[in-house]
Amino acid sequence: MQWKKAIVEYEKAISIQPSNAKYHLQLARIYSRLAYLYQDKEALKEAIEEFTNALQLNPYDGLAHSHFAWTYKQHGMYK
Repeated sequence: MQWKKAIVEYEKAISIQPSNAKYHLQLARIYSRLAYLYQDKEALKEAIEEFTNALQLNPYDGLAHSHFAWTYKQHGMYK
């Protein structure tokens, strides 16, 4: 899967240049896209894990928050 390879490469880049915001943002986007793929396949555990990763890197990503909430709603995981 190319997504996983991209994650590894961006993590390497971040380890070399940890202050490069572009690398962090791109890694967050990759996690979000991967989460959307899992969400479409109804892979709940994986989608939640990837949304969590994405939001740790970019907590201001409104779209990721929205899709994360939708994932929980679709699976009846709300009060």
